[in-house]
Amino acid sequence: MWNKPFEKLRRRMTCLYAAIFGALILVIVAAAYTFIWWEILAHEKENLVAQIYHEGEEWVESEEAPCSEAAIRSGKMLAYFVDAEGTRVILNQLGQGEAGQEIMQHKADWPKELNTSRLLRMHGANGERYRYLAAVAPVIDADKSWIVLMAKKAKTI
Repeated sequence: MWNKPFEKLRRRMTCLYAAIFGALILVIVAAAYTFIWWEILAHEKENLVAQIYHEGEEWVESEEAPCSEAAIRSGKMLAYFVDAEGTRVILNQLGQGEAGQEIMQHKADWPKELNTSRLLRMHGANGERYRYLAAVAPVIDADKSWIVLMAKKAKTI
């Protein structure tokens, strides 16, 4: 006679504990995923700014374009150089591809200050979503100085 009420209580408590434990696991996994994503993205920003400086130095020495044609065509990396005043385009490697045109349409969203980066979220013509990590850095030569915007397709985790 006493077993039936206790059995009902045991079932309810088991369901309640399972729901609490499941929610706790979900919160922990979401927090870990967010933290890992944030750390990778922050590291990627630092690398992109360092890469801009490196590509800028190579540009000054060799005047070789910072991004390969294959990277531009595939939309993996793009570059845009302007003079220090921002009035004259030195190099436009955004290309005529979908990614380059989309980035030009979002010119107002580009990072504005030197040594800063920004994540640009866009939609392709086919409805596909993609992100570009864009960063701005100065390139200084003895006679000239430029401001460089480089963007590379951000990794999806």
